[in-house]
Order: sequence, then structure tokens, then C-alpha cells
Amino acid sequence: MRKDDYQIAEVNWLDSRLPTSEWRRLDEIDDINACYCKTVGYLIGENDEEYVLASSIADHDGETWGQGNGILCIPKISVLNKRVQTALNPRCWGQYSGG
Repeated sequence: MRKDDYQIAEVNWLDSRLPTSEWRRLDEIDDINACYCKTVGYLIGENDEEYVLASSIADHDGETWGQGNGILCIPKISVLNKRVQTALNPRCWGQYSGG
């Protein structure tokens, strides 16, 4: 993937959850379930086990993006589904003029 063509991905996934932060009798705990998560970001990396998304990318020099922020690694085993959007190509934005 070219570094100026990061795709936008929506990932629906399950995460662990702490159902209580206090002591409870084990036989009274019946409301335990995973946390359903929806994450949208730039798909900046992927391997056999994870997707890596960034909420923001910055410092485009005309060829590549230099920085990312809000980096989240999501294990593929937790993913329910993923949808990829068309890439945003910064070369068609023109030069940012400020203000």
C-alpha cells in the first residue's frame, strides 16, 4: 500500500470488559458479556494477526504521510467484520492555505 493512499476502515469488534470494580459473590454475577466496539480510522498496518488503525494522520509532504496519532491495534480474532472505504488521496486537495 502506498503511503499516500491509506484506506479508511470501519472495524466492528469485541473487547473484554470489567463488569464490576467491586467484590461480588460469584453466584450473583450474571451480567457478564463482552464489549461491542466500532472503530473507524486509517488502516495503516495489517498482518496475519492484527489490524492497525490511526485516528489521525498528518505531515503530508506531497508523497507520504509522516505521522499518525490515536494508534489502535485490534486483534483479528476479536473482529466481527471490517468494511474498507475508498482511500482519500491528498494530492487532489490542493495546498492548504491556512485560515
